Parts: sequence; C-alpha cells; structure tokens
Amino acid sequence: MTAPVAVSHSGDFGDTLYHLPCMRDRWGRVDLTLFPAACTGHRMTRQRCDVLGPLLRMQPYIASCEWNGRPKGFNFDRWRQHYRPWLNLTDMACEWLGVPHPDRETPWLVVDDVHRLAEVVFARSPRYHNPEFPWRRVWETYRRAAIFVGLPEEHEQFCAAVGDVPFVPTRDYLELARIIAGCALFVGNQSSPRAVAEGLKVPVLVEVDKSVENTHWGRATARYGYGPEIEGLTLAAESNEALPA
Repeated sequence: MTAPVAVSHSGDFGDTLYHLPCMRDRWGRVDLTLFPAACTGHRMTRQRCDVLGPLLRMQPYIASCEWNGRPKGFNFDRWRQHYRPWLNLTDMACEWLGVPHPDRETPWLVVDDVHRLAEVVFARSPRYHNPEFPWRRVWETYRRAAIFVGLPEEHEQFCAAVGDVPFVPTRDYLELARIIAGCALFVGNQSSPRAVAEGLKVPVLVEVDKSVENTHWGRATARYGYGPEIEGLTLAAESNEALPA
C-alpha cells in the first residue's frame, strides 16, 4: 500500500468535506492536518477538529486526522486562489489538482452505522439564505416526519422563522452523518450538514443562495430551490407525496 501523503486544510467544515474526494483521487490516502487560518469563517481549533475528526477518520482514504497550529505537507488552502464561481466546491478543486470531477452519483463518505430517526432531516445555518425559498410549504409538508439537526441556536431560529420541529443534538459529525444516512430526504441550505448529505448521496432539497451557488450537483435525487417553485418536486401540504422514490 502506498504511504499516505501529508495534506493540510484549514476548514471551514463544508469546504473540507467537499474537498475529500479531490484528496482521495489525487493522492489515494492522506494524513490530514486541520489548522487555523484567517481566511475561514470559523477558525479551526482543537475543539472543532474533535467535532469533525471522527467522520474524517472513518473514511478509508484518510489515514489520520489531527489538529496542528501550522500546516504540514501540501497546503490545500491554495484552492482559494483557483476559485471558479460557475463550479461546485469539489469540481473547482479537482480542476486545480488536475483530477477528473467525481461521479455525480457515487458517495465519497461512509459511516459505520445508520440511525433511522426520521424520514426527513432539516438543517439551516445562519448563512446562505434565500428569502424566496418556500420553507413554510416544506415545513407543512414534512413536519410530522421531520427532525432538525445542527446547533441549538439554529434550531431556535428555524422554529421562530418557519415552525416547530423536534431537535436532535449531535456530539460530532460522525453522529450527524449516521442520522443523515438514515433519512429519506435531507432539506437544508448550503451548510456543512448539506455537504454531509451530498457526500452520502442521500436525496436532497437545497435552499440556494443565488449569490453563492457552489454546492450544485446534477444527480437524480437532488433538487434545488432558487425561488418559490422547485423544479421536479411538488410539495403537497400535510402529506409525504413529495418524498423521492
């Protein structure tokens, strides 16, 4: 087996998750260092590494994942110098590294267990909102089959703005991924839980911030909401008719 290559990434969580297939296809296996940098929205810390690390270490192409105050080996943060706004975050890094875009339908994340807590999982971070997205209709359709994941303050904001839905706390991203892997539909904005859903290739309905559309994957069970209407999906209030087959 080829020795792992030392690679460093400063986050954010979503960026790191979207760049995993690029690392896999470029080097095979990596020793991944997560380090703090001023360019990220949330500075990487030991505590944040402890939250993301368990899911990263679960992947067969991640030989190790540790926090360090400085980058080691290949600094993946240089992807920011090759930003291509018409591509998703994975494809733009693949083009920079000279590797093919990953297959649209093949997962790049695996979990050790699947937790089937709810048919539908909601998540909504404070960034990347679209005021035209029909969240109220989504909530009316799925609220009896849904739970919310993320941070407690995100759940509070969602309930205040949209409607009440049960909250399921998670200790780390491996626990989060187990829950998302067990759902029939993930509904969320361009957040790190949405990155987990894409990595697992579960059916998704995405609230798209039209000013920053960098998580679009053209696949059979992915739907994107740019306005009040969602192409290819009908929301029937108080029913589960819109659940993908």
